[in-house]
Amino acid sequence: MLVIAPAQADEPTDAEIDEIFDRGCGDDNGKDRCDDEVQRKMRDLYGWRPAQMEVDNGVQFRRFMMVDGYGRDVLGLSFKRQPGASPSVTVSVPNPKDRRADVPVFPDTPLTAKLSEQQWQRALGITHNFDAQLASELKDDDDEEVICLHGWFTVMEAGDPKLADQQAVKVRSDAEGACKKGLAMLASFELAELAFEVLPECAELEASDFSNRVMLLKWCRHLGGDRVAAVQASKSMEELEDRIYESRKADDIDMLGGFFEYENRSKAERLEALFKDGDVYFDAPYASDSMHAVVLGIVTSKEQLPDEANAENFYDIRLELRNRGRRWTIESYEISDLKTINYDDYEN
Repeated sequence: MLVIAPAQADEPTDAEIDEIFDRGCGDDNGKDRCDDEVQRKMRDLYGWRPAQMEVDNGVQFRRFMMVDGYGRDVLGLSFKRQPGASPSVTVSVPNPKDRRADVPVFPDTPLTAKLSEQQWQRALGITHNFDAQLASELKDDDDEEVICLHGWFTVMEAGDPKLADQQAVKVRSDAEGACKKGLAMLASFELAELAFEVLPECAELEASDFSNRVMLLKWCRHLGGDRVAAVQASKSMEELEDRIYESRKADDIDMLGGFFEYENRSKAERLEALFKDGDVYFDAPYASDSMHAVVLGIVTSKEQLPDEANAENFYDIRLELRNRGRRWTIESYEISDLKTINYDDYEN
């Protein structure tokens, strides 16, 4: 699904960006991820309270916020033990406030799981020294030039309230880019691996379809409703994307064959023509039950735009899917009127 946000004003100067990177705080866009105000806004994306507020309320936690190699906030992962409750893990994604107003947002489906004592202790062990600096990070060699492109960035926080007379309240944090090859990034991905292991809804997603566990968890969080069913619908959509790509290389391939039941095959013609014209992007499915799901997406259009325009034409699509056992087929669909996005007004 196409997601856009308003363009940012007051961009930092080149000198300011250089200084941010020199401190090891810059994401791919040069945003200072070590800055307190930037981190506050990041926590707001996931609906998180400040670390000190959590420990003041007796919550023990380990959590991180991940930024991908293009400077985009992609995931918040929180391991938490609240007073009077079992430990749990919760996967969060940025709030959909920057989606276009005309795109429907389905009812939210939290992605969380309870942890055993062994799993909780494993999370604590993974994050035991994430805020320590390695000797390689402290080394200052002006003659050594390091080139690192599209590095990911993590902001990790840990809180330990006073659980016994001898234990003081403690809050730790570290903001670290992957280029530093430090402990916070390593701990973040180990926590993501642990989360994947304890979330049964995500287990049937193919790891090879994602660049890493963080992106797999992000996709799993976007799946809606009955996630077990939505995973299966998602797999059928992947098959459909493959078929669209194959049909463009060989015109004799029936693009939508098998994705419509025989009695509905006549409905496929307009959709097939649309898929042949532009690039197709599907959002994660929302399954209302084990038999029905909805998939939203966009199809770009090659219809003529002014030569100077930094814009793109597209159609919104909505697919109604039904579980037929062997795959989820398209029962019906809706196509919007042609729309245009002007990239001079928005940024991805």
